[in-house]
Amino acid sequence: MCTIHLEKLLLEKESIINYSIFNYHFGKMLIASSAKGVCLLEFIDSDQTPSDLLLQRFKGVSFKEHKDKYQIDVINFLQHPEEIHSDIYLQLDGTDFQFSVWSELLNIPSGTTVSYSDISKRIGMPKASRAVGTAVGKNPIAIIIPCHRVISSTGKIGQYHWGVNRKIEILKTEC
Repeated sequence: MCTIHLEKLLLEKESIINYSIFNYHFGKMLIASSAKGVCLLEFIDSDQTPSDLLLQRFKGVSFKEHKDKYQIDVINFLQHPEEIHSDIYLQLDGTDFQFSVWSELLNIPSGTTVSYSDISKRIGMPKASRAVGTAVGKNPIAIIIPCHRVISSTGKIGQYHWGVNRKIEILKTEC
């Protein structure tokens, strides 16, 4: 087991984002990190280039293809979840509300699902289910921040930034 640390991402013009690509059970993934932690982990499809995805997320910084310690820690955690791991450091760009949602997602145990309404109640905003859904959809860290474990209150799987079929497959492996 390891601890996951969430921190706000603060980038300056001279900042450099390191990135690399790796193969995971559910597809090819792009991982990017700042000087303090992983800031992006997402599935990429064949028609997407790393530079296109990075430019969409991070404006006014430089990119370097380089696998650093933060990335290696996350990749090891994903590829060997049964082992003991170093802590994982995430540096994310988001609002305070998004951080509250993403932090709560970290409390959803593997093999279980919760609804958007459950999350809104857990963060003390019971009428904010739609806003929670938006925050879940903007999660920049696939798998580690388990947005795939959030479903509608009717039990319907619903959308997933990286495809509903992928979400279903991920959930099946966790059960």
